[in-house]
Amino acid sequence: MKQSRLRLIVATLGLAILSACSSTDNAPEPADLPKITEFNQLPLVWSQRVATADDMVFTPWLAQNGVVYAASAKGLVEGYEFATGKRVLELKTGKPLSGAIGGDEQGFYLGTSKGEVLAYDFSGQLRWSVRVGSEVLVPPKTALGAVLVRVNDGSVVALDAKDGARKWVYQRSLPSLTLRSQGQLQIAGRRLLLGTPGGKLAALSLGDGGLQWEATVAQPRGATELERIADVASAPVSDGKLACTVAYQGRLICADIENGNVLWSRDVSSSYGVGMDLRNVYVTDELGAVYAYDKQSGRNLWKQARLYARAVTAPTVVGNFVLVGDYEGVVHLLSAEDGSFLGRAETDGSAIRLAPQVVQEKVMVQTAKGTVAVFSIK
Repeated sequence: MKQSRLRLIVATLGLAILSACSSTDNAPEPADLPKITEFNQLPLVWSQRVATADDMVFTPWLAQNGVVYAASAKGLVEGYEFATGKRVLELKTGKPLSGAIGGDEQGFYLGTSKGEVLAYDFSGQLRWSVRVGSEVLVPPKTALGAVLVRVNDGSVVALDAKDGARKWVYQRSLPSLTLRSQGQLQIAGRRLLLGTPGGKLAALSLGDGGLQWEATVAQPRGATELERIADVASAPVSDGKLACTVAYQGRLICADIENGNVLWSRDVSSSYGVGMDLRNVYVTDELGAVYAYDKQSGRNLWKQARLYARAVTAPTVVGNFVLVGDYEGVVHLLSAEDGSFLGRAETDGSAIRLAPQVVQEKVMVQTAKGTVAVFSIK
């Protein structure tokens, strides 16, 4: 093997552990979509199609210039006016992309499967490129003049946004067997939050990358390496006081943002992730059920189980609505009060792999086939 560590692949239809003897004979049958009696509309504002994401997980990014940038696995980047969907940029990077797309006021940043970070201005001119090691699987984040990159060897690298010079590196060892999926980085004030293979939630200083605290989300257990996988494979969320996340074959926790002390936890397994609003924490489990928990006490408020085996994304919350996507490219609108179905919208029939984004009272998603769709929330 070229790699010293065996990695697992997160498949389009959920978390599928691939092996020579694997079989789909026992795969669960995805639930049919329930009828909705009182239907809230999610009217399509516009859609465009950049090239396919292949096995990668991409999400669009809205820049301050009012342009949505989206990328494909083979290196195509397109820009669309957020208001109209008009294509205003077509950029062929010539690089295989795996982590896209993030940005700041200077431009946008891409990660490649060859371990490079590419920085472009908004006209599509390359500003700089830097090699950071192995594959970059999640979009770069920006904060305090730095581009923060999560690398598939377990490290986080901070690069100077002006020229790509390395500012600091945080490195940790990886278990012998981990999920290939990595959670996006989360900025919380002057901290950087990340979940790790092996079941930890870590807070780093944005200034120098120093570890401020680490909380245990899951303890690896079991007789085999597969059973002992307990990775935090999704992005943490924070409201400035709490930091919450969930682990595969682990639990959901909310910790004190200042010191990492776990305030409450619940037994939930998920590689999809969590959402948060002023009152509640929401999580999608491995079977596609969406839960709501009281943010302060951890009390379970409701469960929506009628999206069984539909590879449901992490929840996104806006107002009284909870939004999730699924493996058929459907965006579901749930009630934040009780989890009931309020509406849905379709895209191109291929998977939405990351949580819908809510920007300026609109919902934005990207599918595996490369459709970028913007819906209005009514």
